[in-house]
Amino acid sequence: MYFFSKSKHWGISVFGEAIFAEHTEWLIGVPVVYRANDKVWLRAGIGMELVRNAAEELEIHKDPLVRVGGGYDFHMGKLTLSPSLDIDIVRKHAALVAGLNIGFGF
Repeated sequence: MYFFSKSKHWGISVFGEAIFAEHTEWLIGVPVVYRANDKVWLRAGIGMELVRNAAEELEIHKDPLVRVGGGYDFHMGKLTLSPSLDIDIVRKHAALVAGLNIGFGF
C-alpha cells in the first residue's frame, strides 16, 4: 500500500494484489486512509477486480470492488510491516481479507 498525505490524519493510497487460485485475479484500488496515530490506520475505497478467464485472456469485471478495513504499523527504521484486516465486496459477495503490507520510507 502506497500512502500519500499532506495532512496529519487523512491521506490517499493505492493497493495492488495478486491472488493465485483456480484462476488468477488481480485487485487494484484507491482508498482514502485515516491515520488515528502513527500506528493505527483505517481505509475505505473503491477499486477493480481483473480476472484471467479459462481462455487465458484478461477479463475486466465491470462491478466495482469496495474495500473497508484497517491495520497497525510496526516501524523498524525505514521499514514498516503492517498487518491488515479488510472486507472486500465484489459482485455482491463479501470476503474477509487478512494481509501483510510491507513499506519502505524514503
